[in-house]
Amino acid sequence: MVVTATSQKEAILEYIEEGNRRQYGNQAFVDELVSWIRCNKGEALHTLDGLCTQCGGNSQTPRWLGKRFVTRATAGQQSVTDQKNVRSSSRMIVIALINDDKHDWIEAGRLYERLALTLIACRVKTAFLNQPIEDAALRS
Repeated sequence: MVVTATSQKEAILEYIEEGNRRQYGNQAFVDELVSWIRCNKGEALHTLDGLCTQCGGNSQTPRWLGKRFVTRATAGQQSVTDQKNVRSSSRMIVIALINDDKHDWIEAGRLYERLALTLIACRVKTAFLNQPIEDAALRS
């Protein structure tokens, strides 16, 4: 679904913000986030996994400092960033499933992959705001 109406974008943003509250209120989520964030290029090259903070436009930091930033981040801080991104976007694309099962998850992932690669090829910037799907109750 392609969403252009401000009222619809704001309704979706409410789900994103609630996802932020649930995720940052869950210590297991924060611990997992810390475990796969790579705070600098050297760390990323050493581990060859995770997500380097530079991918999100952040500066390189030593691991000990980057870890502090991540563990002290709040749902409110993330929501401010998400609000800015959503409200400055001309549209949003929502991928919804009929069934909440592995088959549909895989199909949705394939669809997103094709869509993201096509948009990148067209030099369209995107952001993957998956907070609402990460919590089973909110996802439904």
